[in-house]
Amino acid sequence: MTNYARFLNRISSLRRDSPELGAAKKDLLRDPTLSTNEKDLLRRVELRLDSSDEMFVAGRAGHYLSVGLSAMRCLDASLENSDSIQGPAPSILDLPCGHGRVLRFMRARYPSANITVSDIDPTAMRFCQKTFKCQGVVSIPDFDNLELPGPFDLVWCGSLFTHLAEEDSKGLLRLLFRNLSSKGTCVITTHGQLTVDRITSGHDTYGLTQSAQKDTLSQVEETGYGYAGYEAGGDYGISIVTHPRMLELVAETGTWHEAAFIDHGWDGHQDVYALRHN
Repeated sequence: MTNYARFLNRISSLRRDSPELGAAKKDLLRDPTLSTNEKDLLRRVELRLDSSDEMFVAGRAGHYLSVGLSAMRCLDASLENSDSIQGPAPSILDLPCGHGRVLRFMRARYPSANITVSDIDPTAMRFCQKTFKCQGVVSIPDFDNLELPGPFDLVWCGSLFTHLAEEDSKGLLRLLFRNLSSKGTCVITTHGQLTVDRITSGHDTYGLTQSAQKDTLSQVEETGYGYAGYEAGGDYGISIVTHPRMLELVAETGTWHEAAFIDHGWDGHQDVYALRHN
């Protein structure tokens, strides 16, 4: 690559930085509720943003970064009393990676880690590969046939279980179990009782029609797992799982156990499960 080409590449890279994220970062660094370690981590976070990142909403850049910080708090709590990430270059999986809302924090926390990203959106995956120096695997709906370069010492699976029917969630759990190292920790987020309360009160529809909301809540009451597809169709929708049913699914899909549980711990919304091999 010529010097001029490197210069153009550098300019292009700089143009992907988000001024709104930069301003939000400065605001968060003034937040007295953030710990010193969180502020140090935030200072190191990469601010490049893909224009197709659906998780980024104009005017809510502060929330975008806060969600990433919340994920790191969940990971810290999940890794307590664990040696999952010991060693100079731990192996980490982020599935689904999206456009790196959480990944940017994990890369800042673990700069030497071997991180694998996976998403059903290949464009999002490639952005994460290039921006955060990761290897990537395009995901597929059939998790039993998805090949990943495991085993991984740490798995972050944020807001995927929340969109799957129960049989697909079992396939996801099997995938994560077989790709988790013997001392690894797998962190999964789900919709739980708080989501039931929000739908019941009318606080949030989660993109479901009124009949779909009613049907999902009925399933949760009857079986502990409720799911309804989005009105537009496709393979995804909204799922809700109770704590007892989640533990049953974990037991059905591998010889692992719940090492930690945080009720609506991620962003004050989704439940967080830390799973480890028995």
